[in-house]
Amino acid sequence: MSANMLKVKYMQLTLLFNKAYDLIHSLAKTLRSKRRPFSVLLGATLFKWEEEKITDEEIYKYQSNDDSRRNTLPGQNLVNKLVEDGWEPVIQKECIQVWRKAFPNSYLYEYKVMGTFYDVPARTFFAVQTDIEYRKQWDKLVIKLDIIDKEDVENGCEVMHWVMHYPYPMYSREYVYIRRAVISPETNTMVLVSRATDHPACPVNNKYVRVTEYSSRMVIRPHRTYDDNGFDYVLTYFDDPQAAFPTPAYNWMASSGVPDFVEKLHNAARELHKQEQRNKSSLSITKSQNQKESCSSNNLEYMYM
Repeated sequence: MSANMLKVKYMQLTLLFNKAYDLIHSLAKTLRSKRRPFSVLLGATLFKWEEEKITDEEIYKYQSNDDSRRNTLPGQNLVNKLVEDGWEPVIQKECIQVWRKAFPNSYLYEYKVMGTFYDVPARTFFAVQTDIEYRKQWDKLVIKLDIIDKEDVENGCEVMHWVMHYPYPMYSREYVYIRRAVISPETNTMVLVSRATDHPACPVNNKYVRVTEYSSRMVIRPHRTYDDNGFDYVLTYFDDPQAAFPTPAYNWMASSGVPDFVEKLHNAARELHKQEQRNKSSLSITKSQNQKESCSSNNLEYMYM
């Protein structure tokens, strides 16, 4: 066989191999895409609830912490307790205090925000944080916020998928976390606990930066009832945003960003409270009009002719 014939045969075999490779690659890609919904569905059933869930014991621990009972501890006693526990003051104002503590094995800090609001009810402030559809309205940094799994028990946990906008040129941050919200009339508290987790239905991707260290817990204590204006709150928060900020710059942003976020919560709660008041007022007017109409002669059935 001549050299030219061998060259032609080699080129034909190479072309055939390339076509076969492309076909196999395309088929594998198609099969993966078809299998994906099943794997997502299977992943949801494989989430380890017993290992990952937020337990009753955790909720009780946060309800019982001394720093969550700021309205029952004299001011200086509370300060002394925080200092003993390793917290240092960042902001000290009449209605808000911000403290920080070095997070173990990290150059970052955990933050504690303690404050009081007098112009909205505790229930409304709590709803602003638990109602994800309303959160999408008032929080302009939310790109995505969904419940991807839920514990099949009353007052159980939910697994959340949250994507948060970061300014260009940084990638947006992605959180997969488990949360639990509990209202406890026995202790007169409302507790919302969240922490980072993994879920098979939401694997890491290259589109966002996954935040793997995140925890947040909010304890709210109304001054009277859940529906009366006035409450104290304590927010304890930590996350590692995986950002290449200089340490002083990040710590400054965190120490100012956390109370700014609480103020956003407060403003959103005030707007929601106004809506609730308007709805009550509208309902009251409608009810009053209906009562008046029911007493008019046109609506009376006479029992005599």
